[in-house]
Amino acid sequence: NSQLKESQEELHLSNSMKDRLFSVIAHDLRSPLNTVSGFLNLMRLQKDAMTPEEIQELTSQMINSVKSTLDLLDNLLHWSRSQMGLMKMNVQLIDIEELVDDSFNLLSLNAQSKHIELVKSIAPNCEVMVDAQMIDIVIRNLISNAIKFTNDGSVTVHCHLADNAQVEVNVQDTGV
Repeated sequence: NSQLKESQEELHLSNSMKDRLFSVIAHDLRSPLNTVSGFLNLMRLQKDAMTPEEIQELTSQMINSVKSTLDLLDNLLHWSRSQMGLMKMNVQLIDIEELVDDSFNLLSLNAQSKHIELVKSIAPNCEVMVDAQMIDIVIRNLISNAIKFTNDGSVTVHCHLADNAQVEVNVQDTGV
């Protein structure tokens, strides 16, 4: 009975983790794929009214969006492997500003479409010892949620050195 109960608990934990993974993947992939879909529809409907320069610009934006989506998918796969215990943490010194820049690049088209300004307020040398891919997922998710719940306004990422050699990161928005 004890082994059966333990197996049931492990199965429940595994199913819960799988559900969480699907939720994160759906959430993180939805926005970039909607952006690419919107660009393709615009090009299809307005192909005769667009200049070659406009087509080139839209194509470049789509390429960037697809590349960012592929990077995101790689990060999600890394996260899922770590959640299943198949990967060890890779702790290293990283600059928070670089991660914020990457997230802003990925999410800038979503923000622009909602007239949201993405702002950084990051202290110099805002560096931390973390698993870069894991903290990247957290920061990107916070920024994505801030954009999602903001109509017109701004999303600001703050980073400053706190007491006890710690770094504090805040994502602030003007939405609900």
